[in-house]
Amino acid sequence: MTGSENANFHRSGTVDVVLRESRKNWVSNMFHKYPSVCVCVSLTIALICAVVALPNMKMSDDGNRAYLVWDDIRVERQDSFNDALDKIDVENQKKNPVDIQTESIPEWTVWVLYEAKDSVSNLLTPTSINDMQNLQGQIAAHKRYSKVCLQSYDDAAGKRICNVNKKTTVGFYPDHTTQTDINTRTDGIMTDNDLYLELKPYFEKGWTNTQRSVKWTRAMIQHGAPLDIDGKVYKYYKEDEEAQDEYFTDYVLDIADTVDDFDSSNFDTYFYNKKWFDKKSDELVMQDFAFVGLSLAFVIFYMMVHTRSVVLPLIGMFQVMLAFPVAFCIYRYIMQITYFNMMSLLSIFVILGIAADDIFVFVDAWNQAQEHEILMSDLERRISWVY
Repeated sequence: MTGSENANFHRSGTVDVVLRESRKNWVSNMFHKYPSVCVCVSLTIALICAVVALPNMKMSDDGNRAYLVWDDIRVERQDSFNDALDKIDVENQKKNPVDIQTESIPEWTVWVLYEAKDSVSNLLTPTSINDMQNLQGQIAAHKRYSKVCLQSYDDAAGKRICNVNKKTTVGFYPDHTTQTDINTRTDGIMTDNDLYLELKPYFEKGWTNTQRSVKWTRAMIQHGAPLDIDGKVYKYYKEDEEAQDEYFTDYVLDIADTVDDFDSSNFDTYFYNKKWFDKKSDELVMQDFAFVGLSLAFVIFYMMVHTRSVVLPLIGMFQVMLAFPVAFCIYRYIMQITYFNMMSLLSIFVILGIAADDIFVFVDAWNQAQEHEILMSDLERRISWVY
């Protein structure tokens, strides 16, 4: 085969491939013949989804109910059962109101972890426990502590009181003036198996009768409801639960700062509370979500450079943003998945990345079509080949 015959054969094969890849279909035909209708229909669908979706983009609770499917008979039965239990519980609480701050709320429990510095081999010393007592004293001195602490009856005081040290190292070692006092208390704990098993979770794993020094210990500070907020006395926790949670959250954010700012030469402090964690997690996600604008601007700028067009990137990104409410409607109303949290919003970064790549591929394919005369003479065939 001569060189010219080989070139003709290659050219003929390329044309066959192009013809095969550019077969006209209903998609290209529709966009070619009815471009305005296609744009109007797609925009209408997207806007309807946006109107429906945006008011319903509510953050889900962390409970298992958020993951369940609507209209499932098992879910409906379980929901009915739970609703009945809640109604019974509420009615019982209405008939028998709970004294303020006597019901322990697990989500309000504050954990403070004390970890010994490298230069300290044991936290069960007078100076270390004194430092713990000072920190817990600062917590108890907060103006809201007395209004949210868990109250229990004290026989000596003859009334209900708050005790910030009840389930902490300071409370386990009330007499810690000297090392002898601490050692004597440890002897008593180790010889009382029930007491040892009760206190063991508050100390490091290796804390035993033969290994009495500890590098870390933790304190559990409990809080209770219902609350008395500015003269509004709630009868039970579920009576305006949101308002009581908000009051506690404002308090616990301050406590977290107090623990974080505390300085000790003996240990470092770490803080955890579920309400605080949820609040901080939401704030971090919202801070990250704020970068959507920066990300969008960068993508549009890069697309302008690549496509040498201003209109195309703007329209492309507008369509990308409209994809979010459409996807949400499919997710919520067709797939019937009810779970939606702050992390779900971050999917916008994934959508931006994938969509920008698609636009680059589409534009490049459109430009490459110029190399094939058969495509340049037929717009619909060119659209089919690019698509």
